[in-house]
Amino acid sequence: MVTRIALFVVALLSPFYAPCAEQRLSIDLVNCGEIDAAPSIGKQDEPQTVHGHVNVMDELEDPKFKPGCPEVLAKIGTRFGIQVLVHGKIRGDIVNELTTRVTHPPITNPVTEKTSTTDEWQSPMNIGIPRFAGWVFEESWEMVPGKWKIEILSKGTSLVSKEFNVETEKSIR
Repeated sequence: MVTRIALFVVALLSPFYAPCAEQRLSIDLVNCGEIDAAPSIGKQDEPQTVHGHVNVMDELEDPKFKPGCPEVLAKIGTRFGIQVLVHGKIRGDIVNELTTRVTHPPITNPVTEKTSTTDEWQSPMNIGIPRFAGWVFEESWEMVPGKWKIEILSKGTSLVSKEFNVETEKSIR
């Protein structure tokens, strides 16, 4: 009798102890393009970028997008990118395994002499809260015309991406 009760309890509780299947992550592109100057709350060291850092925005900042996506006119201070919405079970939960990748024509930092065509950094995002990922042109040497792509990856797999046509005043003439 004790054995039957124990087996019944184990059978009853086993769904709660079974390993949960990994949640399938999905991300929607909400908006894209150039944004009005959003206040940066600081810089974060990121050695995998041509600058060695990324600019950090307030995570709840809702950038104002200008019309014209995917066209971008590169000038010092131009900010562009994508706004995405991560889907999951609990709104506000943080998804830590996300990475932002920016693919661009070759850029050479004259100080470090590092040349890059891809910059990546970790980008934790909240479920159910629109988040921005993008680029700001801080130096004249990084304003390279051509195809640029911004994407969000999870464990190396691209979940959302957008290509941009970056032009400079010189490339327009």
